[in-house]
Amino acid sequence: MDSEGLRCVERDDRHTIYEISILDFWSIEEESGVPLWYLLIHLVDTKPWVTEENVNDLNVAFFFCQDYFKAYKPKNSVEASTAQTLLSQRRILEVRKEHKILS
Repeated sequence: MDSEGLRCVERDDRHTIYEISILDFWSIEEESGVPLWYLLIHLVDTKPWVTEENVNDLNVAFFFCQDYFKAYKPKNSVEASTAQTLLSQRRILEVRKEHKILS
């Protein structure tokens, strides 16, 4: 972590390099007019490695980063609904499990 964001350094062929801009920690998307934390929805919706078993770890890391990088939070950022974001994640994971999507 640094003033530009978060990076995961590739250690071998099994790991992916991730670079997440600081701005991504405050990006939102709307669902039925409710602002949600975009990154949390995007990762659960598109990454097979996010599962029911580790989604809470992802959420803790995300909110840790928001706190860690709070000095870089854009002044015009909109607050998302954390509760609705977590409910949306749960729905995505339930649909994935029912339809065996991304497994």
